[in-house]
Amino acid sequence: MDNKNITIPHTATTTTSTTTITTSYAISRGSDVEMLQALQDFVQPDEIFIFPPISKLSLNFFVPMVEKSYRRLGLRRPRMHSIEKLSWSTPRIAPFINTITETILIFVIAITCLIVFPDARKAVNTPTFYIILFIAFMIHTLLLALLISDLAAWAWCPKRINSSNKSMLKTRSRYDWRRIVIRLYGKLFRWNSRNVIGVFILILPTSVVLSTYSYYAYYYSHMFYHAQSWYSAIKYSFNSPAIVEERLENRNSSLLFEFPDWSYPAMSDNAVYEYIVIGLLTLILVGALNREFDINFRLSFHRDYEALRAKEAIGHQKLQADWLLENIIPYYIMNDLRQHNKYSRHIEDAGVVFACIANFSEFYDEQYQGGQEMLRVMNEIFADFEHQLALSKYKDVEKIKTIGSCFMAASGLNMTERKRNKRSDEHLWALLDFALDLIHTLDDFNRQMFNFQFELKVGYNIGEVTAGVIGTTKLLYDIWGDTVNVASRMYSTGLKGRIQVTEAVAKRLESRYIFEYRDEVFVKGKGNMKTYLLVSRRNN
Repeated sequence: MDNKNITIPHTATTTTSTTTITTSYAISRGSDVEMLQALQDFVQPDEIFIFPPISKLSLNFFVPMVEKSYRRLGLRRPRMHSIEKLSWSTPRIAPFINTITETILIFVIAITCLIVFPDARKAVNTPTFYIILFIAFMIHTLLLALLISDLAAWAWCPKRINSSNKSMLKTRSRYDWRRIVIRLYGKLFRWNSRNVIGVFILILPTSVVLSTYSYYAYYYSHMFYHAQSWYSAIKYSFNSPAIVEERLENRNSSLLFEFPDWSYPAMSDNAVYEYIVIGLLTLILVGALNREFDINFRLSFHRDYEALRAKEAIGHQKLQADWLLENIIPYYIMNDLRQHNKYSRHIEDAGVVFACIANFSEFYDEQYQGGQEMLRVMNEIFADFEHQLALSKYKDVEKIKTIGSCFMAASGLNMTERKRNKRSDEHLWALLDFALDLIHTLDDFNRQMFNFQFELKVGYNIGEVTAGVIGTTKLLYDIWGDTVNVASRMYSTGLKGRIQVTEAVAKRLESRYIFEYRDEVFVKGKGNMKTYLLVSRRNN
């Protein structure tokens, strides 16, 4: 047979079905289209991009698993090899950024209270200001130390676990500083505890300001972008009444001459109602803003969560499709198919085996369940044959196809595996050993049969073949050539329970196997050929 390129369309597999296309551009474009279709089928866009599936009252996700994943978002440790890809949006980095921002804010407020506002110089003579400021700085310092230690423990972990550091990781004491930091971080930054800590830290700047001013208070507000709206509302519930109360006390103060000129309108009798309205409106506004922020964060998380689920589903389907494709087409030709959309190769010194159940037609009875039970038995036999291929000693042997009750296999088609062999004929020996195992496997199967004994005829040949993939809708990997035809004739003219080979094969493998001369056998297209039967493998 002439060695011609067999052009086929390549199969792009991103969904459950295998779609065949004709050019590499179409492959890439088809994969993108199928991925978008899979995303559309997996979940409706309106469910992801409009409003997350959360309770309008508590803002919790309706699905407990999603809510649990959202609450554990800040505790998720990034992968060790992604230390170079840190960003401001990394959940593990958010508490660190918030704490640094809050520490800078506390520092600026303290400096401002001591330098800018003249009334603060009178108030700071009392110890309250220093006590609250000391507590605030201590809390922020300890929190920063914990967060920096956590990042250091993460950054200094080995990026890859190998034999050199695996034993060290196993023998590391449970009192190692990395483990202690990670455990402490996990306890402090659980959902409820981290929101409580966040509210407490948010209250500290307000406490510092209120402890400084004895006569009037300057109102300000800020919030964390990763705090839940309910906990943020608690913070403003504390701030607003405190400010109103402070201003009420200031209104009754007898030291009116110490107030600046711009504060005199606040001394009127109606100012108290204005303060209450301002406080309530501010509380409502901040609560609404925090609720909107919480919804937006949950919406963003839900989009990522659904995208991850869709990606995992597509990946699982792709693995299934690749697994099915690799059972049709050998894995070692997949790259050539993807790059060139075709595969054909001329291979020398390939081994070919045909193993046929000679008396299966006698066993087959279409009167009984339409022959289904008989086909089930044949499937069990061929499954036992294929089970032998999983052995490492048969790494060079691969199944080509089944034709009725015939099992076809070959060896030496994977040139990469052939180059790894120490001897050039190892793949030929492996195929002949595999043929012997097929006979033994069928004998073992016959011992389980009560009323029928299957008989196997095997033909073996060595020579040149052409391997390639044909088909457009149903791809088929096959081999062609005179070697294949002669191997087929060896089984069809052979004896039951024996392996028949040509004279050339017997002479080539006689150093490893014992053959006995049979006779001259007429072979279609070849005339009379001297054939040999395999006796056994040599002991040495």
